[in-house]
Amino acid sequence: MPISCSDGIACTRDVLVGDGSCAATCTFPAITVPINSDGCCPAGANANTDSDCTPRCGNAVVETGEACDDGNTNNTDACSNTCTLTTTQPTAFRLFDLDLRDPHVFVDFLGCRDVTDTALAGFSVNGQIQTAIQTDGVDSDAALDLSIVALFRPLTQAPGASTPLQIHFPTCTAPVGATVCSRTPAVSPAIPSTATNSATGPCGSPMAGTLGSPAYTPSIVSPAGPCYQSGGVTVTVQLAGIPVTLRDARIAATYVGNPASTTVNGLLLGFISETDANATTLPSTIPLVGGQPLSSLLPGGTGNCSPRDDRDMNGGIRGWWFYLNFVAPRVTWFD
Repeated sequence: MPISCSDGIACTRDVLVGDGSCAATCTFPAITVPINSDGCCPAGANANTDSDCTPRCGNAVVETGEACDDGNTNNTDACSNTCTLTTTQPTAFRLFDLDLRDPHVFVDFLGCRDVTDTALAGFSVNGQIQTAIQTDGVDSDAALDLSIVALFRPLTQAPGASTPLQIHFPTCTAPVGATVCSRTPAVSPAIPSTATNSATGPCGSPMAGTLGSPAYTPSIVSPAGPCYQSGGVTVTVQLAGIPVTLRDARIAATYVGNPASTTVNGLLLGFISETDANATTLPSTIPLVGGQPLSSLLPGGTGNCSPRDDRDMNGGIRGWWFYLNFVAPRVTWFD
C-alpha cells in the first residue's frame, strides 16, 4: 500500500486516501483555484491572479510588460498583436438612430398587429431600439444602454480606397449629446472587416428578390456616394432586447464632409436562418412576446399571425434578410 503519492504534475494535488489502511490509494484531483507559488497556473488564471502564470499576449488581460491586450483579434487596431500600442488614429461613428425596415414584426394580440413602428401596450421594436441607443434607462450606470460603432483605423475617404473597419459594441457615456465611447474587448471584442469607398454609390442595397410584397413603409434607403461599404461579417445585434445573429452582415453609409463629421442613410443588413430564428428565444422581460421563438414574430415563421411570408433565401438556406437604416455621427473614442 502507498504511504505517499506524487504524479509529478504541478497542476494536480497529490492526495493519499485511507492513509494507514490496506485500502490506501492515491488520487490526483486537478487544481482549479489560483494560488500563488504552488507551481501551477490553472485554466482561467493569469499573471495578475496567480504568480505562477507567465504574462501571455492575446488573453485579453493587460499583464506585466504589456501596454494593452485586446485578445489579438486585429493587428491593425490601436493594440498590436505584440500587445504594444500603435499610432493608428481611430475615427468612430456611433449609431444615433437605428430603424428596422424589413422584415416587420407582427404579434397576435387583439388581432394581428404590426409592432415595428406602432406601439402596442407600450412596445414597438423601433421605439425600443431608439430608447436603448439614446438613453441610460435600464440600469442607470451612466452608460447608454445600446451602442454600435463603426470604427475606422484610419479613416480614408478617397474614392476606391479601402481601409480597416471594425464594428464595436463599446461603452458610451450618457447623455447621448456628449457621449464618449471606449472599447470593451473583454466583454465585446471588435469585429474586424474592411471598408471600401465609392464616389457615386450606392454602397449597399437590398438583395434581389428579398423585399416583402407589398413593400413596407417607410422604404429602405440605400447610401449614395460618397460612401463606404464593409465586407461580410457575423454580428449579434440587440433589437428591442432581442438578440438577432446576422450572418453575411454588412454596414454602409454616406459620408458627410471630408473628413466626415457624420454618416447618413446608413444601411445595416444581414441574414438570419429560419433554424437560428427558431432557436432564438425571446427574453421573458419583453412585453407580449417574451418566451416565444424569434421566428414567431416574423412573417412566414411558424405561429406568426401575418398572412405575409417574408422569408428569403441565402444560397440554399431559408430565413430572413434584415435591413436597418441608421444615422451615425462622429464621436470621441478612447482605446
